[in-house]
Amino acid sequence: MSKENVIITFDLHEVIFTFNLKEVGHVLWNWHHKWAIFTTLFHIPFVFTLIKMLLNSPADEEFYDIFQKRRPILLPLIIEITNAQKVIPGMESLIQELHNQGYTLHILSNIGPRRFKELSADFPKIINYFSKYQIVNPETKPIIKKPNTEFFKKYLAENAKQNQKIIFIDDNKKNILAARSLGINAIRFKSTQQLQTQLNDLGIL
Repeated sequence: MSKENVIITFDLHEVIFTFNLKEVGHVLWNWHHKWAIFTTLFHIPFVFTLIKMLLNSPADEEFYDIFQKRRPILLPLIIEITNAQKVIPGMESLIQELHNQGYTLHILSNIGPRRFKELSADFPKIINYFSKYQIVNPETKPIIKKPNTEFFKKYLAENAKQNQKIIFIDDNKKNILAARSLGINAIRFKSTQQLQTQLNDLGIL
């Protein structure tokens, strides 16, 4: 199959980027309203709400919304922390190589527009390798996100063409299974080397 008929679609967090814990510490240390952090930690109903939300793998826009409504003073801090990212070793060169070889690269992520804007500003070189992206729309209620198959169906409706092969890369097992249920060739990301090996097995790289 020619490269023109292959689209390689990437998730972002824990595939290309991961949390930069050093930067998270720096952000917390320099935050001017530390008292607001401590008062929130002792606000038991709010903490339980956050835990319940985190157990359901929220999109970042859902997470931002709860802070905007109930603890707005902390929203800038939460946005900074979620954007404290670094590139997983080897992924930038891998993406660059795929781009240089002529493969079409897309982003398919549960990230929202606020976080994507910050990520694009922090890592413009990497983001510019991708010609299209699909992220969550916070205006849609409820938010449609992976692993909801409707999220994948929207992507396929806008991008899949006859004789075209789509390869989807994600670290989340539920997302992989949802993609495969629609006939998408999906690779579960565990490491850069593992991904390179599986792409090689598919005749890519």
